[in-house]
Amino acid sequence: MAHPSSVLFLYGSQTGNAESICRDLHFSALGKGFPAGVSTLNDCSPARLAAAVVAVIVCSTTGDGDAPDNAVGFLRWLRRQSAANAALLGNLHYTILALGDQNYSRFCEAGRKINGFLSGLGARLFYRRGEADDGVGLEAVVEPWKQDLWGSLSQAMFFGSTVPPPTPCKDAGDDEMQVDTQSKSKTSTEGLITPASPNGSPSRAAQGATTSPTSMTPAAPAPSGAAAAEAPPLLLLYGSQTGNAESICTDLYRMVLSMGFTARLAPLNRHAELSFPTAPVAIIVCSSSGNGDAPDNAAKFVRWLKKAGAGGAAPLLQGMRYTVL
Repeated sequence: MAHPSSVLFLYGSQTGNAESICRDLHFSALGKGFPAGVSTLNDCSPARLAAAVVAVIVCSTTGDGDAPDNAVGFLRWLRRQSAANAALLGNLHYTILALGDQNYSRFCEAGRKINGFLSGLGARLFYRRGEADDGVGLEAVVEPWKQDLWGSLSQAMFFGSTVPPPTPCKDAGDDEMQVDTQSKSKTSTEGLITPASPNGSPSRAAQGATTSPTSMTPAAPAPSGAAAAEAPPLLLLYGSQTGNAESICTDLYRMVLSMGFTARLAPLNRHAELSFPTAPVAIIVCSSSGNGDAPDNAAKFVRWLKKAGAGGAAPLLQGMRYTVL
């Protein structure tokens, strides 16, 4: 079972397409260093989902808008909870890739239902929703959706609720959707991505035409460097006497920037000018010098920590996430 702080990759799949895509994403996530687990939607227990921080869902639609067999129980549970537990999934950040076929009237219905129920239970969309059409080729949406996922996923894992919201992309007429024969649930259309027109030009929705919820709309832009800059910067701090710790920390800093984060790199002694106590995330690389002493460019920081810890006040760094090498 995955730890609550890992990414849940969940799928509902009738013919194997959604499962294959989800398992590929899970494999890629592990290769990129994300802690992650994978299972069918039905096999994800309520307790596990409620404790999760990030979930990536891939779900197809079968028959006349029905959920796959291995997602029916999950949808049933969501429907039951929606009447009484509005904030049940308030800690969850999720995204969903829905598979369907526009030759059928209820295109991507299972994925849309899941999206509506999750939003109604307090979960927040951290990355644009995808809707892929098997009638024209799933890859037209699936491949760019997969490629652009990782930057947003990194932000969701690091910053939790402080992740900047996706750029809205809303169709007229998409305010409500049918979830079952007895009730309706408002569906979020933040960052909806569906195929562009065959010739590559913007769809009618992009030109301001009024469309139905299943009409093709242009892809919302992936989170850019400007959007990432709205989040507080990561601090990468080092204490280094011979240069080894500084070199390692600098390499980490370059990697973090390449992933689209804003970040600051500095010796530990510069903690005050970087407003260290208010930083959401700190990555520290520090060596030892002499007989267990701090390096010269970290000694002042260590003294400050000792003084702050002896003050007896409320924890100064409460809420900070950190790691030390």
